Amino acid sequence: MSLDFLTPEVFDVLIIAVIVIGLAFAVWRLYTDFTRPLGPERPPLPVDAPPVDPAEPTDREAEARALIELVRQRRADASAAQNTDTAAGPNPAEPHPDDPDSRTQP
Repeated sequence: MSLDFLTPEVFDVLIIAVIVIGLAFAVWRLYTDFTRPLGPERPPLPVDAPPVDPAEPTDREAEARALIELVRQRRADASAAQNTDTAAGPNPAEPHPDDPDSRTQP
């Protein structure tokens, strides 16, 4: 297939045609978006709904606070367990794993 017809002028025309077609599609899309009918309106809030007290925490806030407290308690328990394990110091009967003298030879 020979592409001798594809001179710089023809190539420029093809590029301009692609840009014009793209702009036409963009304008059509914007027109259809701005002229489409809107969905149904939201129903009004009920008049007899109880007022919300901003000082009272919501369910999500209460769950978040309970989760934070649980994490703090577990960290404190882990810290206390670590302190009791290291308070007595290392067990001299158990060799340290990094000590080359304490490793047994096969």
